[in-house]
Amino acid sequence: MQRGVAILCEVFLAAGARRVLPFVVGMEEVRSKADVEKLRRMKLAPADIEVTAFHPLGTCRIGADPRESVLGPDHEVHTVERLFVADGSAVPTSLGVNPQMTIMAMALRTAEIVDARLS
Repeated sequence: MQRGVAILCEVFLAAGARRVLPFVVGMEEVRSKADVEKLRRMKLAPADIEVTAFHPLGTCRIGADPRESVLGPDHEVHTVERLFVADGSAVPTSLGVNPQMTIMAMALRTAEIVDARLS
């Protein structure tokens, strides 16, 4: 876990992040390669790495009205042409179960819409 967190911090910094919050006791934020090296050298106990998982759903509502939604019924962003969203954020709310199949179906539907537009 420690190695994985350090690698992810490097990836985020390389992608332009100015700071990364790794949820590691004693390392509240990572801002540089030197911080990543410090993280790698730390002696950590299993409880020192906070691990959580969740499905962030519903942050890009689908709808016809741009004032009330982010995506159109075709999964295209209202304000950006040819930008499509096909992940869990398009699911309207928490489903109460793992949304993997729903997300896969929505992604397939979106891919079919994009394919039809390109054909």
